[in-house]
Amino acid sequence: MSRKKAIDSIDIEILNILQKDGRVSNREIAAQIGLSEGPTLTRVHKLIEKGVIETMSVVDLSFLNLKYQTFIEVKITEDHKDEFVEKALQLPGLLTLTRLERQVQETYGTKYNTLTLSFAHASEKAFEKTAIQFIRDVNYPVEYQVFKIMENIKSVPTINIMEGDLK
Repeated sequence: MSRKKAIDSIDIEILNILQKDGRVSNREIAAQIGLSEGPTLTRVHKLIEKGVIETMSVVDLSFLNLKYQTFIEVKITEDHKDEFVEKALQLPGLLTLTRLERQVQETYGTKYNTLTLSFAHASEKAFEKTAIQFIRDVNYPVEYQVFKIMENIKSVPTINIMEGDLK
């Protein structure tokens, strides 16, 4: 059975409720979806077992004084991607690391990967000392651009899942 078909409309309701408030009680979820607490808890546990729900906590970065938030877009050759990723995952302040698909990934026979890294630091100086210094210290060519986040319009990854999305 495919992963998509293993989720029904009740599971989708549960996911939408949990995305809005991950701390909602099982009793509240059960009341909202019209099931008793036992079957509701069983469904939540099955969603965790299937890997649909992952453990995640959202931290208010400004509370921790991590107000300097940035994205770096990096263009790197295919043969250095794994090494770069392995080292980048160790960087302080790293929030996300994503590989993007681009229309043009090959230049003069060389394949490139585009990666985006997002960071949160207390200051521009802290960002420069870690993320930028890391990129400057690699022993292979890397093209990069830095984008400072001006405003987080939506930072919690929530979506309204609809049953049609699973077909």
